[in-house]
Amino acid sequence: MSEVIRDYNEFARWLSARGLKSLFVVCGNSFAGIAPGRFLDCLAAVGFRITYFRDFTPNPDHSSVVKGIEAFRESGADTIVGAGGGSAMDVAKAIKLEGELKVPFAAIPTTAGTGSEATRFAVIYDNGTKTSLTSDSMLPDVVLIDPS
Repeated sequence: MSEVIRDYNEFARWLSARGLKSLFVVCGNSFAGIAPGRFLDCLAAVGFRITYFRDFTPNPDHSSVVKGIEAFRESGADTIVGAGGGSAMDVAKAIKLEGELKVPFAAIPTTAGTGSEATRFAVIYDNGTKTSLTSDSMLPDVVLIDPS
């Protein structure tokens, strides 16, 4: 079961307690428009390096996952964060699974209803065909729920 955290300072403490320093944040426009100020201010203040990956669309294609795996490896990040709605979460999960990444996975949902932050499932399209992925490795280690 994922640990649930309710604010960015607590999230920073969770990361620091595990020796994590570099985040690869898979996010959509909802996150880019809402949270980066608080997210960046809080985490940058304690020395975290943040790399954003936004190269995907709603109903993301497998090619986005491949780009994300390459970008993650280039970033040198030690944590993957899915931040936003269902597409961002699914891309983050698929990057972790298909890249065989043995790093913590954090979820920061910005929409109500998809529930992606609480499941071991992801949906990715491969040449227009909907593909469902399932793995316990896609369950988040921590979920940040910020109702504001």
